[in-house]
Amino acid sequence: MPDIAASLHLQVLGTPIVRRSGDAAAAALLCEPRPLGLLIFLVTARPRGLHTRDSLLTLFWPDADLPHARKGLRNALHAIRRATGHDLLVAAGHSMLGVNPIGVHCDLIQFEEAAARGDCNGASMAPDALLDGFHVVEAPTFDRWMEQERARYRELLQRALWQHAAQCVSHGDADAALVSAHRAQALDGTSERSLLRLIELQCACGDRAAALREYERFSTRLRDDFETVPSAGTRAMVEQLRLR
Repeated sequence: MPDIAASLHLQVLGTPIVRRSGDAAAAALLCEPRPLGLLIFLVTARPRGLHTRDSLLTLFWPDADLPHARKGLRNALHAIRRATGHDLLVAAGHSMLGVNPIGVHCDLIQFEEAAARGDCNGASMAPDALLDGFHVVEAPTFDRWMEQERARYRELLQRALWQHAAQCVSHGDADAALVSAHRAQALDGTSERSLLRLIELQCACGDRAAALREYERFSTRLRDDFETVPSAGTRAMVEQLRLR
C-alpha cells in the first residue's frame, strides 16, 4: 500500500472541513455536502472499517432507484478522489468500501483516543458541537446517524470536561476547573446531576453565592421551558446551602 500517512486532515468537531495535513491555511478540499458526508461516514462510522455499497446507497440515496443511486455513489466517490487523491479510498471486491486509516487524521478519532487514555487536556479546547450546521438534503437516515453521533460526542466531551475540571482542582487551578465545569453542565443543561456537580465544585472553590445563582438559573429554566421544578432532594440540598 502506498505511503500516504498524514496526507489529509478531516475536521468534524465544529464545522466539517477537509484540508491537507499540516496546512491549516489551505482551502477546503471538498465542499459538496453529499461527497463530504460520505467521506465523513467512511472515516468515522462505527465499527470502523469497510462498509457495503448497498448500505451507503440506503444511507445517502434512499429515495432514488438503484441505477440513479449507484450513479450518485460513483459521482460522490469520484469527487472524493479528485479532491483527496486516489490512494485514500480502499475497496474489497466490488461490494465493500472504506478509507485507508493511515491516510487521514481525524480530530474526532484523535479526541476519542485521548479520552480513552485519560488525557482530558484537549477537552478544554474541543468545540461543543460535532458536524456543526452540516446537512445533506434528502438523506434522512444519514441525518439520524449524525444526530446519534452528535449525542455520543456530547456525552464523551462532557465526561472529558468533568475529568479536566477534577484535574484542574487537583492542580490548584480553580478558575480553569470552573470553566470546564460550566461547559460540561451546559452540554446537559436540564440534568440535576450535572447541576449538583457544578454546585459542589463552586462551593469547594469558595463561591457559595455563585452556586446559589446557578441553582436559580436552573430552576427558572425548568419552570419556563418544562413547567416543572427541581426534585425534592435538590431543593433540600440548596436550602441547606442557603443556611450555611
